[in-house]
Amino acid sequence: MSRCVQKVEVVLAAWRNRSLEDTPYFLLDVRCERAREAGQAVDCAVLVTVDVTASGHRVHGVSVALSEADLH
Repeated sequence: MSRCVQKVEVVLAAWRNRSLEDTPYFLLDVRCERAREAGQAVDCAVLVTVDVTASGHRVHGVSVALSEADLH
């Protein structure tokens, strides 16, 4: 894993494990899409989240996995 990816993983882990205490609205959706992996078309799950904080700010997140069970 590259140093750049390692840095991004640290930031994403902190975001995933953050407190939702100040988040009155949390929207979650999963879409099934087709993607290419190793030259083959495969089904994957795309998890999309939107948090709306008490101050009205929106925070978006996206995660992609080969199945819904693989999503963090």
